[in-house]
Amino acid sequence: MRLRHVSPKRIALPGGAGALVEALRYLGKDAAHALSAADIRRVAESLSDADARALRHAFHHAPGWMRPAIDKVIATFTSHSAYKPGE
Repeated sequence: MRLRHVSPKRIALPGGAGALVEALRYLGKDAAHALSAADIRRVAESLSDADARALRHAFHHAPGWMRPAIDKVIATFTSHSAYKPGE
């Protein structure tokens, strides 16, 4: 995974949540569907509780092809942290 600078107006979500959405947009549909479990875990470990909440709230606004990857990141984050959905 390679990080690139992007204009703030392209990132609608703050912090790591916005970076994840922009990274998925950059990768495109095919690569987003082919993310490895290690990639998903690495992204989930980099998120804060606020990032996870932002992703949960924005999930239904994301393009359909991004949702499986975002869902995997949220599930991995939730299983590896003290974050409790709904808090």
